[in-house]
Amino acid sequence: MKMLGKELSGYDINEIIDSLLKYMDRFKNGVLVPLSGGVDSSVLALLAYKKFKDKSRAVTFDSQLTPRYLLEASKKVAKYIGIKHIIVKSNEFAIKEFTRNPINRCYICKKYRFKVLEEILLREKLDAILDGTTFSDLSVYRPGLKAIEEMKEYVKTPYIDLKISKDITRKLASYFKIPTYNYPPDSCLATRVMYNEELTPEKLKKIDIAEDYIRNLIGLKPIRVRLHGNLVRIEVPLDSFTDILKHKDLIRLKFHELGFNYITLDLEGFRSGSFDIYVKK
Repeated sequence: MKMLGKELSGYDINEIIDSLLKYMDRFKNGVLVPLSGGVDSSVLALLAYKKFKDKSRAVTFDSQLTPRYLLEASKKVAKYIGIKHIIVKSNEFAIKEFTRNPINRCYICKKYRFKVLEEILLREKLDAILDGTTFSDLSVYRPGLKAIEEMKEYVKTPYIDLKISKDITRKLASYFKIPTYNYPPDSCLATRVMYNEELTPEKLKKIDIAEDYIRNLIGLKPIRVRLHGNLVRIEVPLDSFTDILKHKDLIRLKFHELGFNYITLDLEGFRSGSFDIYVKK
């Protein structure tokens, strides 16, 4: 866990780190960090370990909602940090309302997971759950924020409270040489399915395989395979269109093998939360 010793352009890196560590002063008995393997939670886990050592925990959900490469990334990050890593098997599909895939699906899932995390928190005799939602997330559709508010006795949001945005957490991750600092932003596989279309483990597994296949062809870039019935819509950055078209025959064959009848490339390119664009907040 070695810092690079250089300043971030436009930011006082030491001031940002100190503000986050000072934020944790109130939690005398240590903290728990939900670790997805992404940049935001990885930085929090690293700082929690720096602050509390053996009184810190990272918890990752091994779920059918999680892209497999991110589960492996969380293990890699936890090992790099040295933090005790708890992996919890979860089954969100046991929640009937969740499988209906309503527009507040994220709230239903977050509430379920926070309840599981609360049990671990109390068992481990720690003080707080440090959630990695950033200040930037307040400007987009995030129904899961309601679950944070309802669980605020235990769930704390340092990035929101300190107004730390996603671009800063990414620079912090690079500064600390976190192994996944250059990973593109990602989210749970349920976000690939159009709202009100039933969620099933089989659908998400196919999507995960499809995205991983493209990732192996074009590299570690933002990739989404969005499902609309038996049609899939591939989202990649505009500058990756050439790569997709170069491998179009391989992709077509693989996707047909997975059972996708119609395969399209979204001309607008990658857009985080593209199913949320027309949702009334």
